[in-house]
Amino acid sequence: MTPALPAPPRAPRVRRLVAVGVSVVMLLLVGVLAGCVPAADDRPAVAVLNAPRPIALDVLADRLTTALEGPSAPYRTVDRMPLAFLETRSNLDDSGVYANAARVARNRGATLAILVSLPDPQRTILADAMDVPYAVEATVYTEAITVDAADGRIVDRRVSPLLTGRRDVTGPDDVPATVRADPLVVALAERSIDDLAPELDGLLRRWFAVPDAARRAAD
Repeated sequence: MTPALPAPPRAPRVRRLVAVGVSVVMLLLVGVLAGCVPAADDRPAVAVLNAPRPIALDVLADRLTTALEGPSAPYRTVDRMPLAFLETRSNLDDSGVYANAARVARNRGATLAILVSLPDPQRTILADAMDVPYAVEATVYTEAITVDAADGRIVDRRVSPLLTGRRDVTGPDDVPATVRADPLVVALAERSIDDLAPELDGLLRRWFAVPDAARRAAD
């Protein structure tokens, strides 16, 4: 009696099934990864700069950027890290500051630049009869100048209300030599920026509500 022939090998079918399974898994992974990638943000951008440099306080632009950020706003803020690098290398002093700030903003894809500064902080050191400091009093205001990145034109300029404060000190070592380094001055300046932020947000919302072409035609 003739022995039965062995069944044909099933390896090709198994390979096909494995290939199909791998393809399905890869498609699922691509879908998951695509869902994790944030959508491109096509909102117009605003660059906040610490300028003019002679009257700048470097914490203010970060503070204002944080205050203005938000997914519901019709604009976005430019990442502060590259701007902080460019601030000290772009001639943002009193001469040509607006044109240079506009160029920095354009290069970062921004429509507007906001220059924030601490123009004239005042500090009084209170001392006892032995001339040992025991307290510091300060008065500050901040300024925000909004510049059109296309041509360096000033489109808005505003200052905050005056803020005053006082802090106790333990002696000369607790009083920085420069006014802008005093913790009280810095704290008051940051509060001042918080006061300006809602006004600037309103300005930006009104600005971007008008199409750029219509605005320039009106000018």
